[in-house]
Amino acid sequence: MTEPFLRESAVDVVTVRAHIASLRIAAHRTGGGVRRAVVLGKLGDLLRTVGDAREAVSVLDRALGETCDDPVVVRMNRVRRAVARMYAGDHAAAESELRSMTLQWEDCSDGTYLDFAWHHLGQCLAEQGRWSDAERCFERAAALRSGGDPHLSRSSEIALALTRERVLP
Repeated sequence: MTEPFLRESAVDVVTVRAHIASLRIAAHRTGGGVRRAVVLGKLGDLLRTVGDAREAVSVLDRALGETCDDPVVVRMNRVRRAVARMYAGDHAAAESELRSMTLQWEDCSDGTYLDFAWHHLGQCLAEQGRWSDAERCFERAAALRSGGDPHLSRSSEIALALTRERVLP
């Protein structure tokens, strides 16, 4: 059984829905490649935040199907798709994809989005009640984010603290 854990949702759904409509138009008008992958990635991410996780997965599949020679865009969209899968209730697929990312990216000299993969793997495990495993993931994410973007660092620190409350007797 799963329980949502620190899920992101749109505060101003009306405004986000307007952005979604604009991105749909842009996705239709944009040619293929990197630009289209970026537009579809953002569209999928916003769909997830307004509760349309299944459509988000579909859009992100399309984004990842674009010919894209920018590894950062590909990584970003892979993380987004895994998170959308989690929000859609497919924790097994989300966990598998996130674990794959952590293994592939841990040994790369460019660790771009590795912190996101660890953070969201922790979130996925927490939602499944696997608190000890989630704690280790949030520890890794917090270590990677230390000294970086303060909002991201704080996000992992909060997730870690809340997870530790569940792990400790």
